[in-house]
Amino acid sequence: MKNTTNRKMGMILQFVQIFVFIVVSIIYTPSMLGILGQNTYGIYSTCTSTIAYLSLLALGFGSSYMRNYTRATKKLDDIIVEELNWQYMSIFLFFGLISLVLGLIISRNAYLIFNETVSSNDIELAQKLMFILSFNMAISFPASVFSSYISSQQKFVFLKSVNVIKTVVSPSLSFMLLIAGYSSIGMVIATTIANSVADAINMWFCLKKINMRFKICGLNGRFVKEVAAFSVFIGINQIVNQLNFSADKIILSKFVNAIEVAIYSLGSTLNTYFEQIGSSIANLFDPKINKIIVSEKNKEVKDAELNAIFLKVGRVQFIILMLILSGFVFFGKFFMEWWAGEEYSISYYITILLMVPMIIPLIQNTAVYIQRAKFKHKFRSLLYLTTSMVNVVISIFLAKRYGAIGSAIGTTITLLLSNSIINIYYYKVIGLDVIKFWREILKMTKGLIVPILLGAFVNIYIPITNLKGLVEIVCIYTLVYVLSMYLLAFNMYEKDLVRSIKNKVLIKTCK
Repeated sequence: MKNTTNRKMGMILQFVQIFVFIVVSIIYTPSMLGILGQNTYGIYSTCTSTIAYLSLLALGFGSSYMRNYTRATKKLDDIIVEELNWQYMSIFLFFGLISLVLGLIISRNAYLIFNETVSSNDIELAQKLMFILSFNMAISFPASVFSSYISSQQKFVFLKSVNVIKTVVSPSLSFMLLIAGYSSIGMVIATTIANSVADAINMWFCLKKINMRFKICGLNGRFVKEVAAFSVFIGINQIVNQLNFSADKIILSKFVNAIEVAIYSLGSTLNTYFEQIGSSIANLFDPKINKIIVSEKNKEVKDAELNAIFLKVGRVQFIILMLILSGFVFFGKFFMEWWAGEEYSISYYITILLMVPMIIPLIQNTAVYIQRAKFKHKFRSLLYLTTSMVNVVISIFLAKRYGAIGSAIGTTITLLLSNSIINIYYYKVIGLDVIKFWREILKMTKGLIVPILLGAFVNIYIPITNLKGLVEIVCIYTLVYVLSMYLLAFNMYEKDLVRSIKNKVLIKTCK
C-alpha cells in the first residue's frame, strides 16, 4: 500500500514537473530566442545534440539496474545489493571518463560537424559549448547510479520533487546569465550547475536517508557479461532515439544551414515535452513489473497481471496525449507564431509530424518495461535500429530538397513503419493482448468526436487573434474534451479516479 501511494504521488509530481517545465519554457523560450537569434540557437541545438550521443556509451547499463536489483533482493543471483551498487558505480565511472575524453576531442574538431558556410566565430562558440557539455555528460554517468537506487526503493516523491526544483532553477539561472550577456555559454553553464546540484542532493539522500551502501570488490566477469548481454539492446534503442531526432539536426547543419536546425529544434522540443508526458506514468510501474516477472506465480497469472497494467496505463496515456495532440492541431499554429515568432511557423507542422507517430509507442510504453523484464527486448532494438538507419538516408535526401520539414517527414514514415511491426511482436512473442488493447482504444475514440467538431468549428468560424482568446478557447476545449471523454469513453476505474481527485480537491478547498 505504501509503495502504491508513493507511486501515485510520484505520478502527480511527474505531471507537476512537466506542467512547470512547459510553463517555464513558454515564458523563457521567446526571450531566449530573441537574445540568441536563429543562427546561434541553431549552433547551440547542434552542439547539445552532438554531445548527447556520448550518453550512448552506457549502452543501456542504467536500465538494467532495476532488473538486477530485483533479482539481488530476491536472491536469484549470487551478487548482493552492496556489491551490485559498487559494480554499477565502477562501470559508470569508467563510462564518465571515456565520455569526457571523447567530448574534449569532439569539441576540438567541432568544424567537422558544420558546413563551410559557418563562420570561424561560430565554430569557436561551438567548441566552447561542447567543452562545457562534455563535463556535464561525464558527471551524469556516475550520478545515474544514485537516481536508479532511489527508483528501486520507490522513493518517487523525493526523486520527482528534486526534478521539479531543477526544472525551475535551470532555466531561471539560464535566463539570468543570458541577461548578463553570457549568451549560449551561460545556458550550458546553468544546465551544468543545476544538474550537478540535483545529483549531489540525490547522492546525499541515498547515503544518509535510505542507507545505500557499497561493498568494494573486483568486477564480476560473469555479472558484467550478463548485464552487457541485457543492456546492449537497450543501448541500441537509445542509439535509435538519437538517430530519429538528434541526427536530423546534424543532417540539417551539415547539408542545409543553422537556421533550418533552429526551426526543426523548436518542433523537436515540443515533441520532447509530448514524449515526457507520455512516458511519465509507465516508468513508475517498472519496479512492479519486475516483481511480477520474478514472482513464483504461474505464467497465466503473470501474463494476466501484466496485460492489466498494459491496458490500464495505455488507456490513461491515450486520454492525456490525445487532448494535447488534438488541441495542438487546432490551436498550435497561432501559439507557435505568438510564442516563437512567425519565422518559426513551419515548426508547427514539424511538431505535428513528430507527434503523430509517437502516439503509438507512448501509449504502449509499459510494453517496453515488460519485454525488458522478460529479457526479450532484442528484436525491438534491432527493428528500430534498422528503421532508424533508413530514416537517416531518407532524411538526408528530403532535407536537401525540403529543409527541416523534409527531415520530419522522413522520421514520420519510419516511425509509423516500425511501430506497426512491433505490435505483431508484442502479440506473438511477449504475450500482450494487443488485439484487446486496440479494441479498447478504438472504443475510446467516441469521446473525441465532440471536441474535434468544436476544434474544427473554432478554426473555421472563430479565428484566434490574441493570447487571451487562445487561453479562453483552450480552456473551453479542455472542458469539453474531459466531459466528452468522461461520458463516452471512461470506464469505471477512470471515472472513480476522477471522482477521487475531485473529492480530495473539494475537501482541501473546504478546509
